[in-house]
Amino acid sequence: MNDGNKVIVKVPNPNAGRPHFTTASEVATMDFVRNVLKIPAPKVFAWSSRREENPVNAEYIVMEKVPGIELEKLWGDITGRQKYEIVKQLIGIEKSFATTRFTSFGSLYYAEDVPKVSNNKILCVSKDGTEMQCSRFAIGPTNNRMFFDEGRGTVHMDRGPLAKHLLPKEESFRASIMWHSDLHANNIFVNPEKPTEITGIIDWQSVHLSPFFLQARHPALIEFNGPIPEGLGRIELPENFDEMSADKQKEAKMLRSAQSLYKLYEVELRQRNENIFRALQYRETLTCKITALAGSLFSDGEPIVNGMLMAVEREWLNIVEPGPDGRPSVPCPLVFSAQERTLQSVHEAQWIRGVELMEAVLDQLGAYRGWDGWVNHASYESMKARLESCLEHFLDRETKNDTQRTEWIKAWPFAEQPSQTRVRRYTQPPRDLYP
Repeated sequence: MNDGNKVIVKVPNPNAGRPHFTTASEVATMDFVRNVLKIPAPKVFAWSSRREENPVNAEYIVMEKVPGIELEKLWGDITGRQKYEIVKQLIGIEKSFATTRFTSFGSLYYAEDVPKVSNNKILCVSKDGTEMQCSRFAIGPTNNRMFFDEGRGTVHMDRGPLAKHLLPKEESFRASIMWHSDLHANNIFVNPEKPTEITGIIDWQSVHLSPFFLQARHPALIEFNGPIPEGLGRIELPENFDEMSADKQKEAKMLRSAQSLYKLYEVELRQRNENIFRALQYRETLTCKITALAGSLFSDGEPIVNGMLMAVEREWLNIVEPGPDGRPSVPCPLVFSAQERTLQSVHEAQWIRGVELMEAVLDQLGAYRGWDGWVNHASYESMKARLESCLEHFLDRETKNDTQRTEWIKAWPFAEQPSQTRVRRYTQPPRDLYP
């Protein structure tokens, strides 16, 4: 800008969400968290959620450039104590989310952007029990993509007799709250001169209001690849650490550091907001897992959900209250035959094998695993070449004959299908894709 200030202009990708609602909600949400919850979100200078009403012919948001730099640029160089101080601030932000209870589910908007929704009612209740009735904001339709991706928005279904028995019995877990589900190091900005000072949180698109037990989660900042240690004891290096190579020793130290920070987060969380801690524990229960997975059936797989439904039948007495005779007070609406259980077991094993193959390809590719596998323009050509190489290695490794090679090429999940010339001649007899 002429005065030396910098701004960010955001134009949403067409696949970002529903027109108007995605942009309108993001702007209102940033306003609410910045000025009501006092969380450092970007300040918006100008915006439009209706492309037909502006000369740009596109939705846009003009917002301040958050001061500081991405935490990602410093994370590998700061001390464990500094990391812990940042994590404690994130717990404070999460506490603000968890203790602000909204009166309905959906997404937050300015009242004028959802005129069909009444804004003359209580919007939310703060941590001290104060009811907030704000004419500026209103709760409107959800912008959570889980409700619309893969055609879900057009599906009409009967949720059946099982759903009400799977919801948590604790009322607070069913409360409507806001949550930032993507608190990773690139969405957190800090003061480079004082890395423990968070200067801003970005990426509020698709932040919505839904049940506490589905919202609460560990911040992405502390997640890591490796086992989660049990208990609260000191995390030690492997017993054979001294015999490891220098690279393996470095990996072991990095894993211990990540595990320690993860545990410190849980200890601090339990001390400052036990309700979030208990909600995270509830997420590990069968009923919560199946409730969460049911919304992503198309991507997470029918075999896995079916396996959980079979577990519900086995655990039904623990899910509903027992009657006077010790049996379930409500008959389980699910009944699976031995044949169905056997078939599910086969399908689940195949599904798991498929996921393992996919993970191996993604690891080799080194691509970002966010929504739709987006690749920036500068990396597109090199990533495309790498993808071709990954496919060739995959076919050489996983196929034994012409039939398998042809079927895997057909199944390759990208728009530009590989050439059929990749089919080679084998003398071995055909076999199934899954041994």
